[in-house]
Amino acid sequence: MKKLKGQLLRWILIVRKLQNQPYISFRELQRELERELAFRGYDPVCSDATLKRDLNELKEEFGLEITYSRTHKGYSLPAVRKGWLDMDCIIEPIEVMTALGNHSLPEYILPEQYQTRGTQHLSYLLHAIRQRQKVHFLYRKYADNTRSERTLSRSGEADGMY
Repeated sequence: MKKLKGQLLRWILIVRKLQNQPYISFRELQRELERELAFRGYDPVCSDATLKRDLNELKEEFGLEITYSRTHKGYSLPAVRKGWLDMDCIIEPIEVMTALGNHSLPEYILPEQYQTRGTQHLSYLLHAIRQRQKVHFLYRKYADNTRSERTLSRSGEADGMY
């Protein structure tokens, strides 16, 4: 099961990386995957063959048009199909379980009907909390969409909250 979860996690990380950083080189994508896998407690080795297979499977199984641009010398994901975006309701619980260190998938994953954003940052936040590091972030108030910068320290005191 951990092997399957590792494969799912690699797929998620690849798509998220390509969404956030178009035209990433093969080696850079490989290094980012290895860094993220190690950070999450998985075997950080991502061989050339594994990454090529993952890119191919994402294309074949999910219809994601991952392309290589010779001009930009990197891979990109020009447009994500609606069907893949619907997968976020399945990806989110996997990201949360991975961040919390739960090493087994539940028997059933029940997707919720709302669009979530930001679960990919949960692992970093939990790591910072466990290491008692300061966390600096941009907060957006839901009610009126105002934004403010916040810093939380290990003492529990917050800056910029009032």
